Amino acid sequence: MDNVKQVLDAQAAAFEALKSANDARLKAIEEKQGQGDHLVKIDKINSDLDQLAERLKATEAAISRASVAPTSGQPDEQKAAFSAWLRRGDAAPQAKGMRVSDNENGGYLVPESVVGPLVQRLFDGSPMRQVARIQTISGNAVEGVVSYGQLSVSWLDEVTASSDPQTPTLKKYRIEVNNQRSSPRIGPNMLEDAAVNVEQWLSDSIARDFALSEQTAFITGSGVGRPRGITTYTTAATADSSRAWGQLEHVATGTSGGFGSNANGVDKLIDLAGKLKSGYRQGAVFMMSKATLAAVRVLKTSGGDYIWQPSTQAGNPSVLLGYNVVEAEDMPAVGADSLSIAFGNFGSGYMVVDRLGLSVLRDPFSNNPYITFHATRRVGGGVVDFDAIKFLKFSA
Repeated sequence: MDNVKQVLDAQAAAFEALKSANDARLKAIEEKQGQGDHLVKIDKINSDLDQLAERLKATEAAISRASVAPTSGQPDEQKAAFSAWLRRGDAAPQAKGMRVSDNENGGYLVPESVVGPLVQRLFDGSPMRQVARIQTISGNAVEGVVSYGQLSVSWLDEVTASSDPQTPTLKKYRIEVNNQRSSPRIGPNMLEDAAVNVEQWLSDSIARDFALSEQTAFITGSGVGRPRGITTYTTAATADSSRAWGQLEHVATGTSGGFGSNANGVDKLIDLAGKLKSGYRQGAVFMMSKATLAAVRVLKTSGGDYIWQPSTQAGNPSVLLGYNVVEAEDMPAVGADSLSIAFGNFGSGYMVVDRLGLSVLRDPFSNNPYITFHATRRVGGGVVDFDAIKFLKFSA
């Protein structure tokens, strides 16, 4: 396993190499010498930085899992029954407590000892879950309201008559949960092998599928039969005070499909950060894909300072203009009119809704001789505060 400090040191060294290569590229442009070789070198260093970031993330996740104390003693009754059911299809009496709702379903509620690690893997594999608000419910939807506008507050002395403050408008939201299914399959010989940890195999398999599927939905989902993604909402270049509720604000770069000049790109990113109300900036993050981040790494202020900095401490991501950067591969690539960079307080702006429980149906017939496990959970997501998230739009 990599040592965290070694990865951080390698990342810092790579960034210094990137700065040197980019400075040489800019000098070559000024001297009209061409920049082809410099671009190749920059692309290689960016690739190295991406790999180091993944190594750091994997190392920190491994350390985090190792720090969790294992449960002591024998497996609990529910877990033992669940394991027997996975391997042989046994319907032991103690498994009845795990039945989801009725006999027709045929599935069983997965015990917490299996769900716990799965939820952690979902968190590790879903960037949106790491920054959004998570709400767990037992019904089919969550409803709430957001105060839109500020209370009017006045200062009074002892004799001045008071007046009622202006009441803010309450905006209602509703997020429904939708079924999400993963169907991993396993061979009967492997299933019967006592040395194989079937619960972990199942947890790893469905966590991977769920994490990839839901993260795509949180970014690009239509909201029909799945969560609604942040990039699917209408955006407008108007301020919070005048923009219609239900729309997200964007800042145009001034160049279709590009940042414009380096200075222009930096200025627009600064403008984007400045559009967020001060109350949201605590905890705000940038969100973008690796490809977009590679372009951002070489942006400099007019004073020659790079605005991106690599992580310098375990547990902390890289920073852009002093704000953490979250990599989400489903964010749009830079192109004409693309919403490739989001900035905001996702804990206030986006809600992920989980319905309690994960059920599994054992299917020995559909893909004989393989055993298929149909795992089903319910999840939803959507924007709940349209002032909390902004976009950089790559348009003229």
